[in-house]
Amino acid sequence: MTTPLSSSKRLVGAIVHSPSAQMCGQYDELHGLDEYEFELLFRNRAQDNPAWTPVLPERVGYHFLEPDERPWIPQSLRHRFNCPITPLLNERNYDGIIIHGIWDSSAVREAVRWCRKRGRPYLIRTDANLRDETKWWRRVALRFLVARRVQGAAALLTIGDQNEAYYRHFGAKNHNMFHAPWEIDYEALESILADIQQSPAAARYPQKNATETFSLIAVARLLQRKGLETVFDAMRTVQNSGRQIEMQVAGDGPYRPQLEAAVQDKQINVTFLGNVDRAGVVKQMCDADAFVLASTREPWGLVVNEACLCGKPLLLSRAVGAAADLLIENENGFDFEPGNAGELAKKLCKLIDDPALVAKMARRSREIIEHWRRQHRAADGYRRALDFSFGKN
Repeated sequence: MTTPLSSSKRLVGAIVHSPSAQMCGQYDELHGLDEYEFELLFRNRAQDNPAWTPVLPERVGYHFLEPDERPWIPQSLRHRFNCPITPLLNERNYDGIIIHGIWDSSAVREAVRWCRKRGRPYLIRTDANLRDETKWWRRVALRFLVARRVQGAAALLTIGDQNEAYYRHFGAKNHNMFHAPWEIDYEALESILADIQQSPAAARYPQKNATETFSLIAVARLLQRKGLETVFDAMRTVQNSGRQIEMQVAGDGPYRPQLEAAVQDKQINVTFLGNVDRAGVVKQMCDADAFVLASTREPWGLVVNEACLCGKPLLLSRAVGAAADLLIENENGFDFEPGNAGELAKKLCKLIDDPALVAKMARRSREIIEHWRRQHRAADGYRRALDFSFGKN
């Protein structure tokens, strides 16, 4: 699908992973930029998580890049390969390209080459951070590849502090970095919150006695890297101390059998809810006392934005990219080292033993996300980055 292009506008292509509500919503909002017209180039027709429903943009054009069907490419890797996209780039003759990603797709590589050959600007937006690259050989290998692309980009769109540090590590300078964070549909979630008609956790929690069962909520695809076994170990330690704790897990995935076996072995109170729609997630958030995300690798974690909006104290591993921006230690939650169940257990005990602290942190999470929304709008970052790339400021 393409849209008619006004002669006064620059046509900008955007290579994105798949049609998601967040990404397509952001570009629909960007449709309001007077001097630019956007077309999305989807590398995949569906999202990685089968619980997520693809959502197409309503106000901007889009194309689906076809996967490379050569038989020697493993099925599990075909999302990283697309048939040559140069013919489409030549046909549409984009004035510039926004690339979501930096090294993990043949479409990305081909778009960079196309821009360099024609002297067109390319902008990079990725959620990568250095904590993702724990293996020394990957850091060495990526230094040559990523540094060249980062340093050749007309502008870099950052989603948070850890992501900005990633760009700097590979040679980025201050002048061409512009903040454009991942965003959720705040208004839609607030409407769901209003419909639930429950008192906010900050208002009802002080009436909860510290001897009552403390309730955790986790929302994640069930993968090993989400670190849920660390949470289970921490819960077992808390339970052995005589405190009462339970947990609801919203989401599904291939690692579920191992997690269910771990729960049974540790004899802890965990309920697996399976895939839950957005209204269901908000309700589960409201019913819980705190939110936990224990990932060993999590470039950002949009569910953290949702947890803050629902007024939840946060328990985040330091591998979660959003922790650097949305978690203030001892104010709206605690962080802990990935895999360190003992550290997490101590932080849990602090919350369980102090209902007033939980209420205070609940209010603070709401304040932090409201400030974040006011101060950091992705559309503003895109506009500044595009104007800079085309020499307008």
